[in-house]
Amino acid sequence: MISTFTKIKRKLEKYDCEKQIKKVLDTPPSSYQKSDDVIIFSMIGKKYLAAYLVAIKSFLYWFNNVNVHILNDGTLDEEDYNILSYHIPGIAISHIADVDVGDMPHGGCWERLIKLLDLLQKSYVIQLDSDIVVTGPMTEISQYIEQKHSFTIGNPRWSETASIQYISDIAKKWNSTHVQTYSEVAMPSLPMFKNTDFKITRGCAGFSGFPKGSVNKETLAKFSIQMEKAIGKEKWSEWGSEQVASNFLISTCSGSHILKWPKYQNFLHPKSNEPIECSCLIHFMGTNRYDKGAYKKTVKNIITSLNNIKKNI
Repeated sequence: MISTFTKIKRKLEKYDCEKQIKKVLDTPPSSYQKSDDVIIFSMIGKKYLAAYLVAIKSFLYWFNNVNVHILNDGTLDEEDYNILSYHIPGIAISHIADVDVGDMPHGGCWERLIKLLDLLQKSYVIQLDSDIVVTGPMTEISQYIEQKHSFTIGNPRWSETASIQYISDIAKKWNSTHVQTYSEVAMPSLPMFKNTDFKITRGCAGFSGFPKGSVNKETLAKFSIQMEKAIGKEKWSEWGSEQVASNFLISTCSGSHILKWPKYQNFLHPKSNEPIECSCLIHFMGTNRYDKGAYKKTVKNIITSLNNIKKNI
């Protein structure tokens, strides 16, 4: 059980961190070369507007031949649109209400994944979560785009693709009711995998890349329908099923990669012995982001870099 002292300390750290994040609003607009070859895509809402600006502006600092597109989760208003358009000139915005999920789950980021597939028909698409900060050059990303390969941020324990039967056998031993565990146990039984040696890339949907035209809604719908039948509609509709679906789609691409850990890392999932400064992209998930002020310090550093651009012009 978390002590009262720890709760109070975490609240104070969160408050200080959010103050630091909001300083991104005082940085100059991002300058980047628009390109139809690559789209950086995110789903965001009012609550995470400033954090998203840190994520996308830090990304554009290190990788700027792209188009930027967001999906409004329904909470962004006209004032938010103006802020986004000022900081990211040329940003494209669509609305969650316009995404047709068909027979697939609603919510839990499914609309994001389905919209991503629409964008995928014309461009390479990179999904970027708003709790990410880019701190260095991402040479691997540039290579995978050129090679038309997919990628995802992962975990050092699952640094290579694995057969769905192998993962299923292990998942059966886990005492977990999470939808990802249920899905991985059931995956070999899906009709679409019968008589195949399908291998899964087990990663995190928060930072992932999909080559142009590599997957489509029909493939996703087929997987979703079969998984729903295997584990039940209620379970398949839980938060986390979209990540299972994302892993599946990444795995269907020619040349799927799990990014090098901890150069690309989910902060403290798991812990790394290397200094955080050795990373080039950090996904600050959950309350762990406030541990030792790591998120706040990283945001402060990138905001300093963004402001220095203005001074050097």
